[in-house]
Amino acid sequence: MKKSSAIEIISTFSKEDLDLFSDFLKSPYFNKIKNAVKLYTEIRRYAPGFDNENIDKEKLWKKIFPGKEYNYGTMKNLIHEFTRLAEKFVTNEIYKKNEIQEFSNLYLGLFQRKLYRILDTKDYYLKNKFSDEALTKYSRDVPEFYYHLTNVYLIKMWRNYFNDMKTDNAQDRISTAESYICSIFMNLVTIYSTIKAYEVNDKAETINLNSIEMILTSISDKTYKEIFAHIRETSEIKYSILNAYFLGFKTMLHKGSVIDYSNFKKYLLNNSRLISATTLRNLTSLLDNALYFVNSSDFDKKKELYEIFSFKLSRNIFLQNNEELAGGIFHYWSKLFFSENKITEFEEFIKKYGDRIAEKDRKDILYLANAQLLFMKCDYDRSLEELSKANFDEFELKIVMKKMQLMINYEQCSYESFLNSFDSYKHFLRNAKFSESILRDTQKKRAKEFFDGINELFRLRTKYDGFNAKKLNKDITEKNIDHKKWFLRKLEELKN
Repeated sequence: MKKSSAIEIISTFSKEDLDLFSDFLKSPYFNKIKNAVKLYTEIRRYAPGFDNENIDKEKLWKKIFPGKEYNYGTMKNLIHEFTRLAEKFVTNEIYKKNEIQEFSNLYLGLFQRKLYRILDTKDYYLKNKFSDEALTKYSRDVPEFYYHLTNVYLIKMWRNYFNDMKTDNAQDRISTAESYICSIFMNLVTIYSTIKAYEVNDKAETINLNSIEMILTSISDKTYKEIFAHIRETSEIKYSILNAYFLGFKTMLHKGSVIDYSNFKKYLLNNSRLISATTLRNLTSLLDNALYFVNSSDFDKKKELYEIFSFKLSRNIFLQNNEELAGGIFHYWSKLFFSENKITEFEEFIKKYGDRIAEKDRKDILYLANAQLLFMKCDYDRSLEELSKANFDEFELKIVMKKMQLMINYEQCSYESFLNSFDSYKHFLRNAKFSESILRDTQKKRAKEFFDGINELFRLRTKYDGFNAKKLNKDITEKNIDHKKWFLRKLEELKN
């Protein structure tokens, strides 16, 4: 059972989640299977790792059904129901934290039951708890917020119409329309930009986005500005958010435009106080994606990335809503410190956010980060030792480790180890069945450029040749090669 979906789900639970799930299972409203409680009681003994030989179907059976002969079918059904309950708990926890969805469902339920007196008392929440001003502290996605708010205002509008046709509901009609505009426009931009960004890592051919582009570009820039200006008359916050999404869309539409990127960044940073933390996270992610496509020789991407990073820290939007940090995100910023050789900042980053990495990623991501930090401090033996402890399933992180191992071998001037590492990597990439299913051609090209570059660098270290060194320097400078600044530093060292 150790590899079951149920164990995979509950292994992500925090201590608080484990306690809440226990209460959840004991509630007859959610669970009517008493043996599910017994099963969980036994499994929980092995938290948090849930990696114990006693998490075995037959061994668990003896604890749950002492004295009874093992029955495969009964145990299978119990595990199936237990998995369903774990999934239901996860769903319920998300729902509990989504106040606007809960409020929208309550509003609909009261309306359907014709409980109009109680329904009318909920206007207070609309005007206060779910106002634009309160939105700056809202922890959910804003497009989702406005989607549910649209439904609430629709119900409110119809309730007033059917009960008192003389009631002036002009403001409700405005709120309904503007909430819907916010919801649909932000969702369209989010989907469009996400697909555009995903194409960077996806091996599949670029898909046709004409349907979304046609909708978004069918309205002229002039008309967009007029719509936003009209909304601004009733809400400065809605206007700021819509304008930020619009500038983000233009940046992704005109991929590579320094002007569009700069306009988006400037507006976002200048108006961030009017935008909720969750929305800022989404918009800065869009800014990250847009930056990837900017391609100008005099444009310092690393400097831009560092400014985005500093902005996230200043606005306290670096962590996710659950106060955790995905391992991939931690590594993304670790690469920035590593590339820029910012030792002090990297140490502070690890110290401040290392224990915030999601538990399932934490150990290996920190091994890699510590290896990078030790490398920056020129402690190559310990760096290699830390690197050898990391174990990743993700293909890209495996490549990161192999590149770093070659860099360590170079710094140690260990040509034999370098050749072994180099051969290992070539064999790794030759595994076509594996790499073809995961690596995009551009990624394979980047990997090859790095390994060709470091191979030539080691040759120059063994026997320096000014002509070939100059040629490699030109290649490194012109290409978007990984660890470019490290290569250039090493070439400068060889030259001197």
